[in-house]
Amino acid sequence: MTRNLLGGKAVHVLLVEDDTGHAEVIRRAFLSSAPQAELTIVHTLAEARSRLAEFTPELVITDLLLPEGLGTELLPAGEVPFPLMVMTSFGNEQAAVDAMKAGALDYVVKSSASLADVPRTAERVLRQWEDIQERRRAERALQAAHDELERRVAERTAELAKANTQLKRESEERKQAEETLRRAERLASIGTLAAGIAHEINNPLGAITLFAGAAKRLLGQPDGMETVTEALREIESQAQRCSRIVKSVLQFGREQSPQKWPNDLRKAAGRARDLTHALAVEKSVAVDLRLEDDLPDIVSNPTEMEQVFVNLIHNAVQASQPGDRVSVRIESAHGAIHAHVEDRGCGMSEEQLGRVFDPFYTTRSDEGGTGLGLSISYGIIENHGGTINGRSKPGEGTTFSLVLPLNPPRDGDA
Repeated sequence: MTRNLLGGKAVHVLLVEDDTGHAEVIRRAFLSSAPQAELTIVHTLAEARSRLAEFTPELVITDLLLPEGLGTELLPAGEVPFPLMVMTSFGNEQAAVDAMKAGALDYVVKSSASLADVPRTAERVLRQWEDIQERRRAERALQAAHDELERRVAERTAELAKANTQLKRESEERKQAEETLRRAERLASIGTLAAGIAHEINNPLGAITLFAGAAKRLLGQPDGMETVTEALREIESQAQRCSRIVKSVLQFGREQSPQKWPNDLRKAAGRARDLTHALAVEKSVAVDLRLEDDLPDIVSNPTEMEQVFVNLIHNAVQASQPGDRVSVRIESAHGAIHAHVEDRGCGMSEEQLGRVFDPFYTTRSDEGGTGLGLSISYGIIENHGGTINGRSKPGEGTTFSLVLPLNPPRDGDA
């Protein structure tokens, strides 16, 4: 018994063949091996164009050389809405190859056997077409995700500009997709922390106002100079604190060169703790740094390392309960720097832990999470020749561990 081709589907096939004998052979082949297919037969390009204006078939099979021109002329400009299969006479294979370059998915060199086997070739073409359609859908979904990311970055950048007018940056063309995602997540992180940063600046400004008022009241009084001097010292100290906060945020938000040079990883961790301090205070969570005293420098990009620690500390604080402590440990062993960020928060299931490095995966979408922080951190650590992994259990907290070699392979090394 002949197998029912085309998966038993009732597909609509448009056949364009000026040789009525060949058309009849193909019609009988479909009737025998794919009877569910609806076959519409036309003999000219004009008839084919007329039918295509009425409906879009699942497949077009056309003779390559027709009296009016080439069968490939049926393909419209732009995205093709249907698969095209061509038929050509023996000895004209090069023309068929040219037709495939023009957009045809397959071709048949005409013979009695190949014409009788057209339904089987059509089945192969339809499978190939389904793969093409699936890829198109994936590309459209990816573009939609990219557009959504661009929209969210623009919103967060606007929030940051309102929160602190000193944080301005010039727009630059993105050179590659990886750097685009890193830049986007860095800005999104600052946008999330912007309210806390403003609060951090407001505290020393309030102290400056208080001490300035006291100094004004005592200025000129014989017994007030000591108090005025102390007030001026405190004003200077609080102003320097404001400066440090602003410089940390500016450095974190600034576009950086991807170059690497010897750096102290403890400084990146310290700056990351400063940037996440306001969030930790808001959540009533303490962030402890336990750093090896004689830690060797490591060849790295300091801003990218800071971004990794900001992502990890931010996630740890968000997962913690009031009164919890987040621990950041950095030490050297076995020719590498080992860093651990540990919390005692809600933890994650095995399924969640298995997806934490996937782009756009987040368990905090309702809190503005982009799902990019850990994915980008993974890429940064990998680009530095290191590894990052996580351990977690529900209700017992999470630990992320980084291993960065002291002598990473140079760019271009195998």
